[in-house]
Amino acid sequence: MNFGEIKDSVREHFGRIGWPSVMLDLALGSARREIEKNSNGGYYWMRATKTFNSVASQQDYSITTSTSNGLNLPNFKDLRALRVKESGDTVWTDVTVGDVTQEEAETMFATDEENMPLIAIVDNTTLKLFPTPDAIYNFKLWHYEWTSNPTTNTGATGTDELTERFPEALIYGALVWGCEQYEKSYPDADRWAAKFREQQSQLHRHSLERERQDRLTWVPMGGAFDFRRRTRLGRQIWV
Repeated sequence: MNFGEIKDSVREHFGRIGWPSVMLDLALGSARREIEKNSNGGYYWMRATKTFNSVASQQDYSITTSTSNGLNLPNFKDLRALRVKESGDTVWTDVTVGDVTQEEAETMFATDEENMPLIAIVDNTTLKLFPTPDAIYNFKLWHYEWTSNPTTNTGATGTDELTERFPEALIYGALVWGCEQYEKSYPDADRWAAKFREQQSQLHRHSLERERQDRLTWVPMGGAFDFRRRTRLGRQIWV
């Protein structure tokens, strides 16, 4: 379905004339945010990459802005992986992310130590590199980004992966918002919320299948009650 058809479907439940367009946009925007907030990192259509260069003796880089050599990713949601190489090299080296806290990283390196970064920490909207780079290094960042609804109702810009594959999720999520915030009909909101949860479950299953296409192997790590995640070079994810 294109975005205009999704809007028409939502309008049919509230009266095609009586529901203001601004409320309709707010409802559908809320539905997309709720879908992506519950993605456990991010869905496949939220994947993105970014290449950037470090600066000698600079440890901190803004993720969401371009200030002081920042990455300028205003829609950044979560980090997937980070690689580094020296300028002129053709082989990337893995930078550890997600396994070490900032408190631990600060005890592993001297405050004045500079070298090729081995560890990266996301501190709110700042990317911290340990140790501090001693030169210009090339980085490639794999991450998830928040997405927005299409800006037009029809045509090539009126659809995206979510509207094409799971339009019901947007429709039901918008109906939950509309019943709660506009109509103040909480029993109806509960009814649509149940359908919305069903769509989110289908999204989780479909996204997991897409991840499996990337040849990820799930391996038990420490038994049924150990849920820590680890990675190793064989592309296995330890859970």
